[in-house]
Amino acid sequence: MSVVLAATAAHSVKTMNNNDMGSKVNRVKCTGEHVKNDTITGIRSAAMATVPAVGVLLATKKPQCAVRLTQCVGEGLKGLSKLVGKFSTGKFAAGLRLFGQKIVKAAPKYGKAAVIAAFVGPAVLGLAKIATDHAYKAGQIDQKYIDNAKLEKMTNSVIV
Repeated sequence: MSVVLAATAAHSVKTMNNNDMGSKVNRVKCTGEHVKNDTITGIRSAAMATVPAVGVLLATKKPQCAVRLTQCVGEGLKGLSKLVGKFSTGKFAAGLRLFGQKIVKAAPKYGKAAVIAAFVGPAVLGLAKIATDHAYKAGQIDQKYIDNAKLEKMTNSVIV
């Protein structure tokens, strides 16, 4: 939570001190958009990190239950590959199916390690996707308000 608050504060300070942002009204609007973007990213990240945390906790407390759950995840990925195969080219679906098969085979053999890998691996990819979406959206926000500042400068009036 403190990381999200620090990121939000950093965006706010950076935006309010940026001379390219034009008027104070424009800077405050830009800061508000960044706060919204940071909050949404924090919520998405927390939700994404909860699933592997529960999986790892389950693996340490009840290994046999976790192995069965991991096998279910592998079967689910294989089923998802069939659905994806209907809508896209076969490479992604085939890779997803192979990943699911590997999880199903590895779960009984490697126990806790397979469970942890099955939950943490996709979570890391999901968190990376969330981070790239956040950075992309932050760039869009900055560009929007820099463009507004240029319009303000050209027209000599504040855009509300």
